[in-house]
Amino acid sequence: MADRERNAQGIREGFRLAAVWVVLALIFELAAHHWVVHDPYYRVQSEQGLVSVHAFDIIVYLSTALLAFVVSFLGFSVVRFRRRAGQEPVSNVQYQRSPWFQRIWMVLKIAIVLGVFMNPDLTGMEKLWAYGLPPWNHGAVVVDVQARQWQWRFGYPQYGLPMDTKTNGRDVLVVPEGKPIKFVMTSLDVTHSFYVPAWSVKMDIIPGETRTMYLTPTTTGSTASDPMLRVQCAQLCGAGHAYMSAFVKVVTPQQFRTWVAQQQQALTASHT
Repeated sequence: MADRERNAQGIREGFRLAAVWVVLALIFELAAHHWVVHDPYYRVQSEQGLVSVHAFDIIVYLSTALLAFVVSFLGFSVVRFRRRAGQEPVSNVQYQRSPWFQRIWMVLKIAIVLGVFMNPDLTGMEKLWAYGLPPWNHGAVVVDVQARQWQWRFGYPQYGLPMDTKTNGRDVLVVPEGKPIKFVMTSLDVTHSFYVPAWSVKMDIIPGETRTMYLTPTTTGSTASDPMLRVQCAQLCGAGHAYMSAFVKVVTPQQFRTWVAQQQQALTASHT
């Protein structure tokens, strides 16, 4: 009878803990959702960046539920099983073993890890790889990216526009909205990292290697209107690392064609 009563009491305590967890999880998830929706870092402006944001959202929501469980378990234990004034300890044994709890918790942890590995990890990687394959990469605008201490240079080989360092030492990356862009990246000296916060993409550029990355901008804008829309080196590369940035302009396809024509005319005029 004592064992049966103890088991029944344990079940009741488990239901109470579950109720506390559900309520706290709902509160935490609402707060996480508000952060995800309204945080400025989530204003991603590329198709590829949305894949990363989707993966991060899943991890945030899952971690929030686990955090709520840990907080609920600790809070419930402190309140429910505290030693009250004048109460004598029931037993000198301060812990109990529950093989079933250990097995369920182990299976649950394995399931969570495998679930995250399958989605968003593998599914996200599959989507990102697909952007570099037909038909996603059809008609991509090729942009040569050259990194060096502490400067970015851009060229457009399809249009006969070579890399050209501006007088102030800072080049401008101009790309069309809604068109796939193929970045072909090299480094002249040390390891750099091509990072545009608004696009939520980053790739290291290693000396002696040519690396490619596909990206499709989804919103027009410029560094002047959105500081997150800039090329920033994200790999410590020397004393001038913090200042290794470049302006970005995302324009409509028509504006991009006009810009290309203007650059071609200026290039022709400089050679005459």
